[in-house]
Amino acid sequence: MKYLKSLVNLNVYQSIRKTSLTISAWLCTLGGLIADVLTPIAPFAFYLFLLSLALLVVLSIVYAIGKRELLGALILAGISCFATGVFTLMQQGEKSEEVGILAATVPGIEGLQQQLGILERKLDDIKEDTETIVQSTARIESQSEEVLQTLNTIKDGIGNDDGIINTPSSPEDHYHNARIHELAGDYAAARRSYLEYFKSDLPQIDPHLRFISFLKIQEGTAGARETYNELTARSSSSVPNYTRRLLLNTDRRIEALKEYFAEQPKFAPAAYHLSLEYSENRLGSQTLADKREELQYLKAFQEADENGGLLRYLIDQELAAEWRTDAEERRLSLENGQSSAILENPVSMSWMAHNAGWNGNIQISEPALDILWNIQG
Repeated sequence: MKYLKSLVNLNVYQSIRKTSLTISAWLCTLGGLIADVLTPIAPFAFYLFLLSLALLVVLSIVYAIGKRELLGALILAGISCFATGVFTLMQQGEKSEEVGILAATVPGIEGLQQQLGILERKLDDIKEDTETIVQSTARIESQSEEVLQTLNTIKDGIGNDDGIINTPSSPEDHYHNARIHELAGDYAAARRSYLEYFKSDLPQIDPHLRFISFLKIQEGTAGARETYNELTARSSSSVPNYTRRLLLNTDRRIEALKEYFAEQPKFAPAAYHLSLEYSENRLGSQTLADKREELQYLKAFQEADENGGLLRYLIDQELAAEWRTDAEERRLSLENGQSSAILENPVSMSWMAHNAGWNGNIQISEPALDILWNIQG
């Protein structure tokens, strides 16, 4: 009788366990289906899978320790993990990820989602995301406009399409603007920029040379001399002391340049300007004495240049290159074979004996105003 009672209890227990497993399986499957339908809102199936997996691990550890009464919960967690895992794997498709595996395969489910407002919620989320993107784009465009405005401001400070520096901050900037204004024919603006440059009292002479040429065009040599002397009278730089000499009349100019070069033999511009005073371009017709003077100062210029007496006094490196090229060409022309021989020995004589005595043939390399000779003995 006792044995029969135990057998009945065992059958009842097995029946209850089978029923519990069946109910658990159906509940898990139903939960997975509901989670799949709600996929447009969020990936609930994946969330349930992670939760079931974590619960399964924890219950397995506790059950292994000795808590045998948790067997049912452990089985339920296992079934849930399996069901939600299957749904998660089946949703790995382009459309399934958006609406769920059921809606992707069964047309009526998608309609059900629309009726429940699930897809509308998804569309609202998309709309919010779109609005966020639009707002972000607007902010980016606004920031881009600010950057462009900043760049334009910087450009205004640096210069414009005409090459003018709108906010000059250095003497070189003022000289740059003076040259641009001069080339553009805006002589009033050019003069203002030159005067701003001269306030710096820098030792470079090419801005002064440009300004002198500029004044000669505007006012003639006499007017340029008066204006330049007046504008540079208070200058503490040594440059105006030199460049004022270039505005003197020819004889006085050469004398003044020679005096300056005798005091400053390393000042290459003085040697170059003196070589120009004796050049064919300046004189038109040179005597042998002129050629000797020109060659002498050309060599002095190149020697001073080699010792650093040129570049330190010029801003414009192109002007330095122009002077060097011109000096080299003129020196080579004066030192070629025939010219060099004439400069060394401009007078040659040849003698021929005959019955009446000697005949002398005198050759002079340039027209002679007077011929003198001396007979010794």
